[in-house]
Amino acid sequence: MRISKQNIFEAVGVPANIENVSKRIFKSFEREVENEGDNIIDPTENYPFELQGRFKIGDFNFKSVTINLSFPVSDEIDEPIFLGMGIHMSSRPELPNKLITSKSKDLELSVRIAIPEKKPTKFSQVLDFIQIEEPEIQSSFTHELMHAYDDFKRPHETIKGRARYSGVQETRFDIPPLRKFTHYLYYASMTENIVRPAEVHSHIKKLGVSRDMFHDFLLSNQTYKMYQEINRFSLEGLISDMSNYMHKIDELLEQVGELQNYKTDEEKIKRALELFYINLSNSIVSNFKHLITTDFFEQLFGIYGPDKQELIINFSNEVTKFRDNPMNFFKFEEKKLKQVSSEMLKKLSKLYSLIGEKKSIKEWDLHMDLLPKPKYENKYRV
Repeated sequence: MRISKQNIFEAVGVPANIENVSKRIFKSFEREVENEGDNIIDPTENYPFELQGRFKIGDFNFKSVTINLSFPVSDEIDEPIFLGMGIHMSSRPELPNKLITSKSKDLELSVRIAIPEKKPTKFSQVLDFIQIEEPEIQSSFTHELMHAYDDFKRPHETIKGRARYSGVQETRFDIPPLRKFTHYLYYASMTENIVRPAEVHSHIKKLGVSRDMFHDFLLSNQTYKMYQEINRFSLEGLISDMSNYMHKIDELLEQVGELQNYKTDEEKIKRALELFYINLSNSIVSNFKHLITTDFFEQLFGIYGPDKQELIINFSNEVTKFRDNPMNFFKFEEKKLKQVSSEMLKKLSKLYSLIGEKKSIKEWDLHMDLLPKPKYENKYRV
C-alpha cells in the first residue's frame, strides 16, 4: 500500500483538515467578540454566536457551528482566564451498555472564560486576552472538533465509559493531592487521550514548529509535560504529599463526623483515601443511573424496573470492587496511569512525522472551585 500524507495523519491520530477548520472557527469567534466592543459583560448571560458554512474534517462534514460563550466569575482572579471548552452531544441509551450519539450536521460548542468577580470586564478586554492566548484557544477548538470527529467515526460508546468519565469530572475533593490525582484520571481517560495528538498538532502548526525545533517544543509542551507528570505518579508519593495537608484531612473527617475515630496521621490518611474512593464511586454510579434514565417517572422518583435495577447493582459492584481494600484502587490506577501515559508520550513523539521539511475541562483547580461545595459521603450508595 502506498503511504500517503492522509495515511500518516490517520496513523498519528490527526484527521485531515482539522487544523484549517479550527483556525476558521477561531477567527470567526474572535470577530464576534470584537464586534461587542467595549460592552460590559453580564456574567449571568450566555452569549451565543453562530457560524454557517461548509466544513469538512476527514470524511466528516457539517454545516454550522454554534458557540455558547459564558463567563463564570471568581474572586480569586484579577484578569480573564480560559477555563476550557465543551461540545454538546445528544445521545440515547441502548441497554445494556451502548450509548448511541445522534449524528448531526450542526455542532454546538461551549466556551468558558472566567472573569473577576470584583470588577466589571469589557468584551474588548476579553478580545485582548483571546488574541494573546490564540495558540492555546485555537488548539482547544481543535480538541473539541476531534471529539466531534471521533463521535462521527464511532458507532457508539459505552454507558460505563461515559459514566466513569463524567463521574471523575464531577468529583470535587478539597485536598490538593487528591484533586491532582482526580485531574490525572480525567486527563489520561480514553476519551481525552483520543483528542490529545490533534490538540498538540494544532500548537505545532500555529507556532510554526520545524523539525529541528520539534524536540525542544515537545519537552516544553504542556500536554507532553502533563503525561510525564502522570507517568511519575505513585501511591507512595500520594500518601507522602497528603501528609502535608493534615489540617485539610482533619476538616474532612470532621465534616463526616469521624475526626475522633482516628488517632494517627497514617490512619487519617488511609481513611481520607477511602472517602475519596467512596465519593468517586458514588459519582460514577450516579452518572450511570442518569445515562440509563429514559422516562419521567425514573427521573422524578429514581425508581427503576428490575432489568435496569440489575444493571445498576452490577455496575455498582464493578465500580466498588475495591471497597474491602480501597488502597488497591490506587495501586490499580497507578499501574494504569503509567501504562497509558507511556503510550501517549510515544504517540505524541510521532507527531514529528507530520511536520513538513520547511518547517489540546485547562484550569483544573479553578474548574473544581466553581463546582458546588462538596458534601462528602462516608457510605457507598446504590
